[in-house]
Amino acid sequence: LAAAIMAVALALGLGLPVHAQGPAQVWVDDDYCRLCDNNGHIWQVDAFASITAGLQAVAPGGTVYVLPGRYQEEVLIGQPCRLIADSSGPVILNPRFGDVALTIASNDVMVQGFTITAGRQAAIQVLGPAFQQVPIRGVALHQNRVLGGYFGIAVNINALARPAGEWEYGLLPATGIEITDNTVSGCTRGIYVYNARATIAGNTVSAVASEGIGIYSSQGSSASIRDNTVTVDSPNARAIYILDNEGTTIEGNTLIGTTEALTPTTALALYGYRGLLVSNNTVQGFQWGLNALTGGSARITGNTFDRTMACAISVRTAITTTEVTIENNTVRGACWGLRLDDDGGYGLQANVQGNTFGGNIVGILLAASLKKDQVRIRGNAFCGNLAAALRSESLAPIDAADNWWGANDGPRPGGSGELVEGLGRCVVVPWIRLQANTRTERDGRVVVTATLADSRYAMSGSRLTFRADRGTFAESGAAGYSTLTDWRGEAQATLNLPYGEQATLTITTDCGPGIALRAAFPRSWLDRQAGVGAYARELQ
Repeated sequence: LAAAIMAVALALGLGLPVHAQGPAQVWVDDDYCRLCDNNGHIWQVDAFASITAGLQAVAPGGTVYVLPGRYQEEVLIGQPCRLIADSSGPVILNPRFGDVALTIASNDVMVQGFTITAGRQAAIQVLGPAFQQVPIRGVALHQNRVLGGYFGIAVNINALARPAGEWEYGLLPATGIEITDNTVSGCTRGIYVYNARATIAGNTVSAVASEGIGIYSSQGSSASIRDNTVTVDSPNARAIYILDNEGTTIEGNTLIGTTEALTPTTALALYGYRGLLVSNNTVQGFQWGLNALTGGSARITGNTFDRTMACAISVRTAITTTEVTIENNTVRGACWGLRLDDDGGYGLQANVQGNTFGGNIVGILLAASLKKDQVRIRGNAFCGNLAAALRSESLAPIDAADNWWGANDGPRPGGSGELVEGLGRCVVVPWIRLQANTRTERDGRVVVTATLADSRYAMSGSRLTFRADRGTFAESGAAGYSTLTDWRGEAQATLNLPYGEQATLTITTDCGPGIALRAAFPRSWLDRQAGVGAYARELQ
């Protein structure tokens, strides 16, 4: 009956009745009563035993404070207000029956600090004051704990009194949605926003159901999805799912998935995206890391993909042209580090630059569908890829010059570095080399300059490690020092040597062998001229 009443009220665009001149603050405690002390508050004026009664009494824009306890009621917020759970103990909203535990049927609402057990459909549902008639705006959900339900938190979708799969989706865009620092577990759709401008930040989502989604930014949305932690360990579940979004950012999230072969999971599923930014995320486990199937435009930068069983990054063009920049990512422990495929024939433009591919079966796999000038592979580092650094199945020429293949003499089969398969169709010259020189000052300081570059391209932001068998580096006070290359591909270190001593320096990258140099603090100027930088050889 309660669900039916709420459904009728929403259909008419009405909230539950409120007192026009109610108090600005009211308090709710399931232990309050007519003859109780009620912490000094007045019974039925600013003291109530149910959340619903408190919401009916408070003035529009007021605050309802709810003290610790268990509240077995379906709650409908029908006017602007703040609903805040006291932090001294758990405040549990656990309705006995119904589809939705908490329905927000107003704009300008904030809900904070509750533990909410879902109804048959959802724990929290945001509909606004008149669904499909007035746009939703200004709803904030902070620091709540959500348990179970098909939807944990659902924005701009009506699941009231409707069977699963027949929900009503919002035609008007929702704006000013904040979903932050919540804990959501045991849901099929943990956090779901439809046609919404939303900030989804700092949340923890776990125990996603089979075929489920941790965070879902659905059609028409533009979301900022950042600093969330999503754990996925159920078959065919996905941590973050993007469907027909424009201008969405996915940044700084930690996504953890199982590597069980019989439990396929995906960290980032992309179906329709324009102006998408995926940056500085950590992806651990999963069968698929980032799986972009339908095409769009995206920048994928600064992410770490670790132990994705099938593929860390896969970009395809099933229904539209794809333009993607893939830069400065670290990809390790995958079967395929990166797979590019113009399978739909709509056209792919991919710029692959500044990434590190290490410990994969194949670093980069280029599908047979790719054509000339669709892919540019530049400034990447390859090391420890078991089968090949680059495998091209395409008959088209591939531009793969200006990369570091882990050795100064270039990739195999011609050099001793990582293997490039399809070498006749892959242009790899020139390739990046590691070079170094030293300069000794009269006070015994040896300035070592290392460069990771070729004649056309310098690898900035790459880590170089300096080690010496004598002396200490000024920057670290120890026999070793690590730093990053600058925009010229250069890194410097200063070695302090005792008078008359010589040292052997080794310089290595994170990928592949390095070089060795001799440095000295000579006893005379002539010795100095003869002894400094006398040799450099590649370490075996």
